Amino acid sequence: MSGKKLTESYYVNRINVVINYIEQNLDNDLSLKVVSEVACISPYHFHRIFSLVCKETIHQFVNRKRIEKITSLIINRKEISLKEVSLKYGFDNATSFSRAFKAYYGMSASAFKKNSEGSFNRIKKQKSKICKETITLEKYICDVEEIRQWSKQHARIEMSLLTEQKIAYIRHKGSFDKVINSFIELRQRAEPLGLLEKDVKWLMLIHDNPAITEERLITQSACIKIDDGVSLSSDISKMSIPRGKYLKGEFEIYEKDFKRAWDAMSVWMIDNNCVAGDGYYFELFHTNSLFTPNEKHRVDIFIPL
Repeated sequence: MSGKKLTESYYVNRINVVINYIEQNLDNDLSLKVVSEVACISPYHFHRIFSLVCKETIHQFVNRKRIEKITSLIINRKEISLKEVSLKYGFDNATSFSRAFKAYYGMSASAFKKNSEGSFNRIKKQKSKICKETITLEKYICDVEEIRQWSKQHARIEMSLLTEQKIAYIRHKGSFDKVINSFIELRQRAEPLGLLEKDVKWLMLIHDNPAITEERLITQSACIKIDDGVSLSSDISKMSIPRGKYLKGEFEIYEKDFKRAWDAMSVWMIDNNCVAGDGYYFELFHTNSLFTPNEKHRVDIFIPL
């Protein structure tokens, strides 16, 4: 690999480390000084590199992730206090939070919270700047019952304790239908390292909620499970999915049914008064079917609790 490629791989790797850190520390200090220290790059240089790689400044990225986290809490936990949650996630006062939220969604947080009440918002998108539909109560009931019936035939859903998962990954930003390119790239890089010689488990980590985040900013990671101590080339990043309690859904489905599978997980959570926790949402593929979209996929979906 050329010196230029090595340098590019190094910076992408360091940016990935920082993104992982930010996602796990949205309620902590995420100043430029802190995140540049995580990256082991000077603040001035880090700011420029981050903007170049991510197409957002570090300030824009942190603000967006915090607003989207708060939005998710607003939708899923009706009792939550806007003031408390905005202070928890790094906004100095109600005014700065209100200004940032309105700039992102085109309405105040209190109006968004009011509009989300009573709607089918765990599954369908809210009416807002980036979300196009509102669901009536009648359609909500009909949709939920249809999903329950589908789930009985196609899913096995239960709470599960997951051990720590070591993964190698390449990050993708943009629409879901293009993430396959990152899996193909990962497979090409993993094969010379001997990572494809035994039973391979592919994962897709979903870092953003597509009902909240604009499509061009949605981030996913194309991943492969690895053993402890595996050496990787500089153009593949490494991380861990922490052990913990998850909702696990087992499915054998075609590509067209993936949205319905995620809907089934959401309905199960509603029916069982479950609340999603902090952590990674992901799909785990038990075969290489993701490279042949017309095949049936044997896939597990995990939601942190």
